[in-house]
Amino acid sequence: MESVRQRALSIFEEKVVEQQDCILVSHGDPLTLLYYHLLDKKLPKEMWKPENEELIIAGGEIVQVDINQKKSIALKRYKV
Repeated sequence: MESVRQRALSIFEEKVVEQQDCILVSHGDPLTLLYYHLLDKKLPKEMWKPENEELIIAGGEIVQVDINQKKSIALKRYKV
């Protein structure tokens, strides 16, 4: 999972440097790993169990990431 997180983070950081709005589309696993990294939280154990579905980024879910000039990050999740 670490290599997937690193790839997602690399793409995200590349887009941040460009300082342009963009849309990143991926499967839930890489987006979930990136989401928890941006929150600076550890991944919950057994997060892929059905009873923990609220912990992962679901198919079709939108995560809005806003980064201001001071590089602080705000995250919002939108269920579809």
